[in-house]
Amino acid sequence: MILLLTGDFCTGKDTIANIMCQLEPTNTNKILSYTTRAPRDEDDHLNHKFCTHDDFDKWNDWVARTEIDGEYYGARLSQFKPDNDMLNIYIVDEKGVNDVLAYEKNIDQDVAVVEVVRPIWMRNCPKERQNRDKASFEAFPVDYRLFNDGDEYKLATACKECLEYIHRVFGI
Repeated sequence: MILLLTGDFCTGKDTIANIMCQLEPTNTNKILSYTTRAPRDEDDHLNHKFCTHDDFDKWNDWVARTEIDGEYYGARLSQFKPDNDMLNIYIVDEKGVNDVLAYEKNIDQDVAVVEVVRPIWMRNCPKERQNRDKASFEAFPVDYRLFNDGDEYKLATACKECLEYIHRVFGI
Protein backbone atom coordinates (compact mmCIF):
# COMPACT_ATOMS: atom_id res chain seq x y z
CA MET A 1 0.00 0.00 0.00
CA ILE A 2 1.29 3.44 -0.91
CA LEU A 3 0.20 6.54 0.98
CA LEU A 4 1.05 9.76 -0.84
CA LEU A 5 1.31 12.82 1.43
CA THR A 6 0.86 15.98 -0.60
CA GLY A 7 0.15 19.64 0.05
CA ASP A 8 1.64 23.10 -0.28
CA PHE A 9 5.16 23.93 0.85
CA CYS A 10 5.67 24.09 4.63
CA THR A 11 2.41 22.43 5.68
CA GLY A 12 4.10 19.81 7.88
CA LYS A 13 4.23 16.80 5.56
CA ASP A 14 7.58 15.54 6.94
CA THR A 15 6.33 15.92 10.51
CA ILE A 16 3.16 14.01 9.66
CA ALA A 17 5.09 11.20 7.96
CA ASN A 18 7.33 10.91 11.02
CA ILE A 19 4.32 10.80 13.38
CA MET A 20 2.70 8.07 11.27
CA CYS A 21 5.92 6.04 11.35
CA GLN A 22 6.03 6.42 15.14
CA LEU A 23 2.40 5.34 15.46
CA GLU A 24 2.97 2.20 13.37
CA PRO A 25 6.72 1.48 13.46
CA THR A 26 6.51 -2.14 12.29
CA ASN A 27 4.41 -1.65 9.18
CA THR A 28 5.47 1.71 7.77
CA ASN A 29 8.21 2.46 5.28
CA LYS A 30 8.97 6.17 4.81
CA ILE A 31 10.23 6.73 1.28
CA LEU A 32 13.06 9.24 1.24
CA SER A 33 13.11 11.25 -1.98
CA TYR A 34 16.38 11.31 -3.87
CA THR A 35 17.48 14.86 -4.56
CA THR A 36 20.37 16.63 -6.20
CA ARG A 37 20.06 19.73 -4.00
CA ALA A 38 22.34 20.41 -1.06
CA PRO A 39 21.09 19.61 2.46
CA ARG A 40 19.34 22.54 4.19
CA ASP A 41 20.45 21.50 7.69
CA GLU A 42 22.05 18.60 9.57
CA ASP A 43 18.70 16.76 9.92
CA ASP A 44 17.80 16.97 6.22
CA HIS A 45 19.16 13.44 5.65
CA LEU A 46 16.12 12.18 7.62
CA ASN A 47 13.86 13.27 4.74
CA HIS A 48 16.01 12.94 1.61
CA LYS A 49 18.73 10.85 -0.01
CA PHE A 50 21.29 13.17 -1.54
CA CYS A 51 22.94 12.32 -4.83
CA THR A 52 24.70 13.90 -7.77
CA HIS A 53 23.05 14.93 -11.03
CA ASP A 54 24.99 12.12 -12.75
CA ASP A 55 23.63 9.49 -10.36
CA PHE A 56 20.11 10.84 -10.74
CA ASP A 57 20.36 10.67 -14.53
CA LYS A 58 21.68 7.11 -14.67
CA TRP A 59 18.85 5.49 -12.68
CA ASN A 60 15.88 4.41 -14.77
CA ASP A 61 13.39 2.94 -12.28
CA TRP A 62 11.70 6.23 -11.31
CA VAL A 63 8.12 6.07 -10.05
CA ALA A 64 8.02 9.86 -9.78
CA ARG A 65 10.50 12.61 -10.54
CA THR A 66 10.37 16.37 -10.78
CA GLU A 67 12.54 19.45 -11.04
CA ILE A 68 12.27 22.39 -8.63
CA ASP A 69 14.58 25.39 -8.96
CA GLY A 70 17.03 23.43 -11.11
CA GLU A 71 17.32 20.52 -8.66
CA TYR A 72 15.80 17.07 -9.12
CA TYR A 73 13.66 15.06 -6.72
CA GLY A 74 12.24 11.58 -7.13
CA ALA A 75 11.50 8.12 -5.83
CA ARG A 76 12.60 4.83 -7.33
CA LEU A 77 10.49 1.69 -7.56
CA SER A 78 13.15 -0.23 -5.60
CA GLN A 79 12.37 1.92 -2.52
CA PHE A 80 8.79 0.67 -2.20
CA LYS A 81 8.26 -2.51 -0.22
CA PRO A 82 5.86 -4.73 -2.22
CA ASP A 83 4.07 -6.18 0.84
CA ASN A 84 0.43 -5.02 0.76
CA ASP A 85 0.38 -5.01 4.58
CA MET A 86 3.23 -2.47 4.56
CA LEU A 87 2.34 1.22 4.32
CA ASN A 88 4.86 2.98 2.05
CA ILE A 89 4.62 6.68 2.96
CA TYR A 90 5.88 9.03 0.25
CA ILE A 91 5.89 12.84 0.48
CA VAL A 92 5.29 14.22 -2.98
CA ASP A 93 4.18 17.32 -4.88
CA GLU A 94 1.20 17.45 -7.25
CA LYS A 95 3.23 16.32 -10.26
CA GLY A 96 4.54 13.39 -8.22
CA VAL A 97 1.01 12.35 -7.28
CA ASN A 98 0.07 12.24 -10.96
CA ASP A 99 3.31 10.36 -11.78
CA VAL A 100 2.63 7.70 -9.15
CA LEU A 101 -1.03 7.36 -10.13
CA ALA A 102 0.00 6.94 -13.78
CA TYR A 103 2.60 4.35 -12.75
CA GLU A 104 0.21 2.56 -10.35
CA LYS A 105 -0.56 -0.29 -12.76
CA ASN A 106 3.16 -1.21 -12.70
CA ILE A 107 3.38 -1.09 -8.90
CA ASP A 108 0.58 -3.55 -8.17
CA GLN A 109 -0.34 -1.81 -4.91
CA ASP A 110 -3.21 0.35 -3.75
CA VAL A 111 -2.45 4.06 -3.66
CA ALA A 112 -4.12 6.54 -1.28
CA VAL A 113 -3.70 10.31 -1.54
CA VAL A 114 -3.68 12.33 1.68
CA GLU A 115 -3.65 16.11 1.30
CA VAL A 116 -2.15 18.12 4.15
CA VAL A 117 -3.83 21.49 4.70
CA ARG A 118 -2.52 24.26 6.92
CA PRO A 119 -3.56 27.92 7.18
CA ILE A 120 -1.16 30.03 5.12
CA TRP A 121 -0.61 32.45 8.00
CA MET A 122 0.74 29.56 10.12
CA ARG A 123 3.37 28.38 7.67
CA ASN A 124 6.88 28.97 8.94
CA CYS A 125 8.49 28.83 5.55
CA PRO A 126 11.36 30.77 3.97
CA LYS A 127 10.14 33.34 1.43
CA GLU A 128 12.04 31.69 -1.44
CA ARG A 129 10.03 28.49 -0.85
CA GLN A 130 6.70 30.28 -0.28
CA ASN A 131 6.95 32.22 -3.52
CA ARG A 132 7.65 29.32 -5.85
CA ASP A 133 5.35 29.11 -8.80
CA LYS A 134 2.94 26.25 -8.46
CA ALA A 135 2.52 24.35 -11.68
CA SER A 136 -0.93 23.35 -12.81
CA PHE A 137 -1.44 19.64 -13.11
CA GLU A 138 -4.39 17.46 -13.82
CA ALA A 139 -6.62 17.14 -10.78
CA PHE A 140 -6.30 13.92 -8.81
CA PRO A 141 -8.61 12.30 -6.29
CA VAL A 142 -7.88 12.97 -2.63
CA ASP A 143 -8.77 10.12 -0.28
CA TYR A 144 -8.28 12.05 2.96
CA ARG A 145 -7.59 15.64 4.04
CA LEU A 146 -5.49 16.10 7.13
CA PHE A 147 -5.66 19.54 8.78
CA ASN A 148 -2.53 20.80 10.56
CA ASP A 149 -3.20 23.87 12.71
CA GLY A 150 0.10 23.60 14.58
CA ASP A 151 -1.32 21.94 17.72
CA GLU A 152 0.90 18.87 18.36
CA TYR A 153 -1.76 16.88 20.23
CA LYS A 154 -4.43 17.51 17.58
CA LEU A 155 -1.92 16.67 14.84
CA ALA A 156 -1.04 13.32 16.46
CA THR A 157 -4.77 12.57 16.83
CA ALA A 158 -5.41 13.56 13.20
CA CYS A 159 -2.58 11.26 12.04
CA LYS A 160 -4.03 8.37 14.04
CA GLU A 161 -7.50 8.99 12.58
CA CYS A 162 -6.04 9.14 9.06
CA LEU A 163 -4.24 5.81 9.55
CA GLU A 164 -7.42 4.21 10.95
CA TYR A 165 -9.31 5.45 7.87
CA ILE A 166 -6.66 4.04 5.50
CA HIS A 167 -6.74 0.67 7.29
CA ARG A 168 -10.53 0.54 7.22
CA VAL A 169 -11.00 1.60 3.60
CA PHE A 170 -8.03 -0.22 2.05
CA GLY A 171 -8.07 -3.26 4.33
CA ILE A 172 -4.46 -3.22 5.46
